[in-house]
Amino acid sequence: MDADPAAEPWFDEEIFEALRETVSEEIFPRLLRLFLENTRTKLEEILVIDPRNDADNLAIALHALKGSALMVGARELEGTSEELRAAARRGDAPAIEEGIVHLREAVERVHERVRTELKRSPG
Repeated sequence: MDADPAAEPWFDEEIFEALRETVSEEIFPRLLRLFLENTRTKLEEILVIDPRNDADNLAIALHALKGSALMVGARELEGTSEELRAAARRGDAPAIEEGIVHLREAVERVHERVRTELKRSPG
């Protein structure tokens, strides 16, 4: 799960700015708040799923989280979600454990970035 940060930045500001430019100034903060709420809920859902008994639902939840990450340019969260999904499908318990730790960290980093933006945005 270690990627070269220079080769793949954890957050793609260009995607984030493109999202801002495609919606109105009033809608952008709403989208960001919805992103925070949805990813928090999805993470909570992921944390209670037992991958040994419910790998399919874990994969579905991780796919949804990955989609949210793609929307705002959260590359690290996107990649971590995909790697964890692959580990769950393989039944790789050590990789799943490590992936969960990375997933929590990635969610926290992107949430911090989005909350910073919300403080600067009108509305």
